[in-house]
Amino acid sequence: MIFSFARLKAIYRLWELSSPWSWESWISFVKGLIIFITETESQVVLPTFQGTQYQNQISSSSISKILIYYDTFSAGQEPCELAANNLGLNVSSFRSNASGFTSAYDSESWDLVVVDIPGSNIPNNVKTKVIDRLTNNEKIIFSFWRLHNDSDLKNALEVSTVSYSSPRNIYPTSGAPVNLFTSSETINSPMIKSHDAGINGQYLTATSGGQPLLSSDSESGSTISMLTNSATAVVLGFLPYDFQNTNADGDSNNDIVELFMNIISYL
Repeated sequence: MIFSFARLKAIYRLWELSSPWSWESWISFVKGLIIFITETESQVVLPTFQGTQYQNQISSSSISKILIYYDTFSAGQEPCELAANNLGLNVSSFRSNASGFTSAYDSESWDLVVVDIPGSNIPNNVKTKVIDRLTNNEKIIFSFWRLHNDSDLKNALEVSTVSYSSPRNIYPTSGAPVNLFTSSETINSPMIKSHDAGINGQYLTATSGGQPLLSSDSESGSTISMLTNSATAVVLGFLPYDFQNTNADGDSNNDIVELFMNIISYL
């Protein structure tokens, strides 16, 4: 904002009618006001720039309620359920209980739905809920060993697939919107298999603007996890089952549990 000397003088004449200030006091006041405005504006600009810097880093999760469906091929407790418990979230989990899952889905709203199927077919009623959620851009984490054979799910998830038949080493993708190995929990790279499910997953390619998150065999390798559906869906091309007991750093949580903790926190 620029004031000419004449304009300042005119404003002072109006001020003088109701104020005992001298011309010198008025000039001192205006100088102080200009300094204050300048300093204030510089402070306002700085946080805006810093906010841009942190766009692609881990965000505070808005998730508190999670609904999980997984099949009996999973050994023990599903790793995302363990992750959600570690994060102190409310979890409802259904193991090979499609009717229980769909009833819970319909009974209330969920911040996040997880479907993890490494060894059986996806029930039609579960599939319907998955597609419903994707259509509405509601948060979901999805893994299914036969995704390559299901065009409806591939279309809804906005990916194309090529299957592979042995577990791949998992790396964080270079240039991904978030590093899922360091964003909250720290995971040794690469993540190496502890099991072998047979058909072990799919390489993923985005069909509508998705972003790679995890890669096979190197940080620039083929994509095996992708963020899709306007950043509301995380598609896992690999099978969490194959990594269920991997714990490279020897801490209290297996690496796949820590990975799920990072994904939940990011979403």
